[in-house]
Amino acid sequence: IHLGGGSTGNSLLLSQACLGRITGRGTANLLVIEGGANDSFSFADTGWSYAGIVNGSYHEYRKGGQIVQVHESVRHEITGTGAADDNLISRTSTTHIEAGAGADIITVFAGFNNASGIITGADFGSIDGGAGNDTLRIGDSGASLNLSGLGGGKITGVEIIDLAASGGSNTLSLDADSIADMGLTELTVKGDVSDSLVLDGAWEFDGTHYVCGSSKLKVEGAAAVTIDGDNSTPILLEGDWIFIDGKFTDGSRVVNVTNCPEVQISGNIGPVVLEGVWSNSATGEFTSSGGLKVVVDPASVVQVSGSCSLAIYGGTGADSLDA
Repeated sequence: IHLGGGSTGNSLLLSQACLGRITGRGTANLLVIEGGANDSFSFADTGWSYAGIVNGSYHEYRKGGQIVQVHESVRHEITGTGAADDNLISRTSTTHIEAGAGADIITVFAGFNNASGIITGADFGSIDGGAGNDTLRIGDSGASLNLSGLGGGKITGVEIIDLAASGGSNTLSLDADSIADMGLTELTVKGDVSDSLVLDGAWEFDGTHYVCGSSKLKVEGAAAVTIDGDNSTPILLEGDWIFIDGKFTDGSRVVNVTNCPEVQISGNIGPVVLEGVWSNSATGEFTSSGGLKVVVDPASVVQVSGSCSLAIYGGTGADSLDA
């Protein structure tokens, strides 16, 4: 079947039952669909499995011995069942999902020829979660989902990204524009101790959310967070943080910091603990042997586990030193 490939586009709805009537065979049918970027097809029934790319440029789908081969330029449109909670899957770069209402789960895989293990917006057409609290999952275990520079219109209506569902060590990369590109001001990310989250830009932690501009990110679970700064803007961490093994932790979260000259810790109740070799060059300022500066409230108690070169600043007024 050739859908035409014209500027307006044509669509084709298929099912296992109609395939036999089209080809005139009850089993072992093969249907090849040609078309262009404005054309689309969809399945009216469930249970079709994706078999990969054949003949260089055709996506192959199978069900009960029946085979459909679709040229890679034709859109695969998947629509949810209204208010029901759907489980929908994207496996190709031309898959477009409209989940509709309900708490839907949408799973995205790397493209069949993508051996990098990194899923980007190029591996799917578009995803619209619709109404309800919808979740995006990574289908490939041990893969990375990079949504930095995503662009508008690729993902909308998805409120949660779940890294832990597929098992393995999965990684999500975001920048502040990623959340806005998804049509959100706040996104929730779920992950376990084996998962990682990389935040690109001048993010800070306000005690509940990671914040960058108008974008907010809530992390549920024990996934490690790396803030990859802009080499100039200080990163703010609010709460009781300690620096140990090259990372910041508050007991329930772990934050790695890269490309950032300064970390500011505020709102702490307990002491700030710094492990390693540090120098104290000004009130409330400590610099590691690696060049990272940590700035704390001057009234904070700082405990250095390692070695520290200290200078004492009394400031104005009558100060005393007890030895």
